Amino acid sequence: MTNFKRPRVLAALFLVLLFAACGEKDPDDPIPTPDPVEDGKTYLKIQNDTPYVVNVYINDPPLYGKQAEETIKTVQKGGSNQWELQPTAEGSNGETLYFEYLIPVGDMAIPFYANTADSTKLAILKKGEVNTSKVPDLPPINTDSSYVLIQNGADDNIWLQQGISTIYPFGANAREIPANSAALYVFENVSSLSGWTIGDTGTRKVFPSTALQKGVVYTFFYDRQNGPQLFLQEPFDPNMNAKIWTIPTSGETGKYFTVGLVRSRVNVETDGYILAGKVNYSADVVTAVQAGSTPYFAAIAPDGGVVERKIILKINPSALNLRSFIDEGTELVFTGQAYYESTDGTPFILGTDYTGEPLFYLDDFLDEIDIEKESKYGYYIAKAGEGNYAIGGLIRNYDTNLYQAYIDTVTRTSFESVEYESLWVQPTADDCSNILYLTYDGAANAYIVVAWDASETGSLIYIIDAADGSQKPVIQLASYTINKIFQTGGDYYAAGTYFGVSKYRGFVRKLNIESGAWGGNPIFVDSKYLDGAAMIYNIVQDKDGSIVLSGACVENAADQDNREKHMPWLAKYDINSGIKKWERVYEDYFGYYIYSANPGSLGSYLLELYNDTTYQSTLVSTDLLGNIGGQEKAAIPRGATFTVNPPGSPGVSAVVVSLDDAEMHESETLTLAKGQSAVIQVKGQWASCQWYVNGSPVATTSAYTFATATWDPGVWTVMVVVTDADGAKRSAWRRVMVTN
Repeated sequence: MTNFKRPRVLAALFLVLLFAACGEKDPDDPIPTPDPVEDGKTYLKIQNDTPYVVNVYINDPPLYGKQAEETIKTVQKGGSNQWELQPTAEGSNGETLYFEYLIPVGDMAIPFYANTADSTKLAILKKGEVNTSKVPDLPPINTDSSYVLIQNGADDNIWLQQGISTIYPFGANAREIPANSAALYVFENVSSLSGWTIGDTGTRKVFPSTALQKGVVYTFFYDRQNGPQLFLQEPFDPNMNAKIWTIPTSGETGKYFTVGLVRSRVNVETDGYILAGKVNYSADVVTAVQAGSTPYFAAIAPDGGVVERKIILKINPSALNLRSFIDEGTELVFTGQAYYESTDGTPFILGTDYTGEPLFYLDDFLDEIDIEKESKYGYYIAKAGEGNYAIGGLIRNYDTNLYQAYIDTVTRTSFESVEYESLWVQPTADDCSNILYLTYDGAANAYIVVAWDASETGSLIYIIDAADGSQKPVIQLASYTINKIFQTGGDYYAAGTYFGVSKYRGFVRKLNIESGAWGGNPIFVDSKYLDGAAMIYNIVQDKDGSIVLSGACVENAADQDNREKHMPWLAKYDINSGIKKWERVYEDYFGYYIYSANPGSLGSYLLELYNDTTYQSTLVSTDLLGNIGGQEKAAIPRGATFTVNPPGSPGVSAVVVSLDDAEMHESETLTLAKGQSAVIQVKGQWASCQWYVNGSPVATTSAYTFATATWDPGVWTVMVVVTDADGAKRSAWRRVMVTN
């Protein structure tokens, strides 16, 4: 017995060839049962009702001995297969059948064999009969195996060695892992990869010292320069595949999900993600954010299930453009731009629970500007301690068409109320055209603001004292656009895009916020294309201290400004050594870039791919090798409870509010015991009325009867939207509490 399992190739091509070699047919085209009376032969027929492809071994378990072709039979999921065999010898207990399940993980599969009585069966093969047996259900995962998954990122074939012994991938007739392909090795008694090597004849690299634990998948990337690098280690779970999915965010022709904001929850393995943004009715109004847009957020489970949430404000603006948010663990805090009659709108801060119920709302951020000649926009939110927030954005001067960045602070005074004050406005001498980022440093009690330097086509960094709004001297960085600032090992770094003479390059540079100066020279990060260009938009810190950079790249630097030629780009980078460990370019998504990247529930990544031309994005949870694959879910929005109204159409989230014109009798909260009812009447005479309960339309009469038999105990928001003879709309609302 060897001390390792003969490894197994995962490539889809191999599986296709293997199934063909075994005479497998499509499950929908069952193999006809031969007539045992006519031919007198002996058959074994295996029925597989499990959701997995299964390998069946006869008298030779998959973890032991030579795996000759005649000992393995493959049965597709939901199908059957049969083979002609010799009848069981007289006096024998029967043939022992061992079952190995191929668990799909994205576009790959990992073989699992449970060395238990439930995974084996005895079958006595009687002469002249079709002897039928069924694949047992998948037993509980408890394996003696360790799994090493290797992605060959080189343009040459490579192979794995222990000392001078070459290790063959499972099921392969050749030792090589083909160029730009992957292979899986399954070990039983190997406890460490120390001393193992991989590569080709000319270049062999030593594995990092990695202890192997049973039931864990170790995923490595290999390239000729850096050798094998551990990308991910994840406990093996048959439900892995359910966490690898793709969700388009455009569900119907002409409806668009824009400004997508995805965040992983703290306990992403169980709680998943939060997605927020807005939905527009058609491409014609995407650029007019105040027309036809609806605020939106959703809870996304690790398996890709979406629960949509609708935000219903007390003072319903015509549009609410969500731009940034914080996940507080029990509630969400948003900022962005609210639109009423004005096409410019006003910044806001909004707190909701996870159902979308507003907790507090404030949009009085215009006091320090002249609204006759200036407008104000809210873009970023940062948290500065419990109940303290900062809103960052831009002030635009109509006369000069110049922009200034600003910070307003918001203090939560109670559970349902907040107040604000202006903290800092960018000096007019600095030429700013956009605010790029805002974050808060607790140790220094300072805000870090990144703005776009229009005169130098680069970045301006401001370090603002959170106590009094004073600033350190501005840090200028011409030809560099900083998209994110992040902290690792106690140090701050800025990352973004350098605008070189011939091409764009990603860069990372240390920042000293105490002195307000740069530390050292920038480190440049390029894509795998020698003549291409790379742009960094996001940074995620991995568990091992490395950082994962993402954004876009192009194959030819001449196309660097052509958004239709951009491809999403993901790279892992060692901030200390300056070595790029691996990278992924998703060439199938031409015209997209990675708008946001977050840790995934598999330990891999959740990416939002965005297209500036079509205003569409796609959410993808990558597999163990960083590949985009797995099941494609229905698009967002998809539920009947969430709709997008055309501009000008009636709707709770698309009406202009004036509580003076439309009032309900008894505006205080109405409390009803279960079994009671109440008639709610709208004041005045109106051409039409539309009633809603928690956003769902319920009646079109002038009065609405709220019957508690229809609604469970809790607090419900009842809203009416009324239309006058000229077609102008108004709305009013009240809450109803239902008790047991």
